[in-house]
Amino acid sequence: GSAIAMVGMNNIKFPAPLRPGDTIHVEMEVTDKKATSKPDRGLVWDIKNCINQKGEVVAQVESIHLVRRRPK
Repeated sequence: GSAIAMVGMNNIKFPAPLRPGDTIHVEMEVTDKKATSKPDRGLVWDIKNCINQKGEVVAQVESIHLVRRRPK
């Protein structure tokens, strides 16, 4: 694991209900990244969509994570 910590969560939405018996999966898109003052760490912004078997988004969240960086 490269994740060190979750820094924050924004814009949490539940656009459709999640029902018993649903099969879900999560799709994640990295939307931004930024180096920190420490060369071995950085910030990553992403959007995660939880999608049911019908292709409907049942939950969505934007989050920011502190992660380890590869050496240059």
